[in-house]
Amino acid sequence: MKIFAHRGASKEARENSMEAFRKALEIGVDGIELDCVLTKDKIPVVTHYDDLSILKLGNGFVRHKTWHEIKELGIPNLTQVLELTRPTKTKVILDIKAQKGLMGIGPRIIAGLAQEILADDQILLSSFYWRHLFILKKYFPLLPRSLILYQRGFRLVPIEIFDKLFSIRGVHPWLKWTNAALVKKWQSKGFKVNTWVANTEEEIKRCKEMGVDGIFTDDPRLARRILK
Repeated sequence: MKIFAHRGASKEARENSMEAFRKALEIGVDGIELDCVLTKDKIPVVTHYDDLSILKLGNGFVRHKTWHEIKELGIPNLTQVLELTRPTKTKVILDIKAQKGLMGIGPRIIAGLAQEILADDQILLSSFYWRHLFILKKYFPLLPRSLILYQRGFRLVPIEIFDKLFSIRGVHPWLKWTNAALVKKWQSKGFKVNTWVANTEEEIKRCKEMGVDGIFTDDPRLARRILK
């Protein structure tokens, strides 16, 4: 079972920070997961929220500020993280977030930058949003893509529909709504199943028992101790 550091080793350092990613690489994870949005001047930066007030880093939105303004808040740009990761060959899972007015251009800029810096097999593109996956399929057909699943209703939708629409290779379901039967069903159709987020010993062992391919975790050190 693969270990993917959710926003870096976010139990040990601020999520989506360079320190969190360095710690994850030092621990020896199979991949790092990060969140991507664009600044006003269309620079991809690594943060989970477009709204800076949620991060308690000020007011306003990332999309309304330049990279010069954003970097003063300690938010890294995507190039910095990709350059850090490239020599290690560690997989990078990019969660492309929604931003008002940027749903069309965001995935193209973010995926394009990733492809410039990393080898294709080091990249995994992912999103909650169908529009993002349509765009990624059109412009980056050779890059692997996964659909992130949150609502419990996804259990009723045949996975073949997602594949037909987006040509995805995997699904990332919320751990709370995932069970062994679903995992087996999806894997039988050829999909990789990576659940999120497993942070306790009980949750990590449950994922192992379900037979998932990988887990996203805020505590990769604990996961490595349990699984390796």
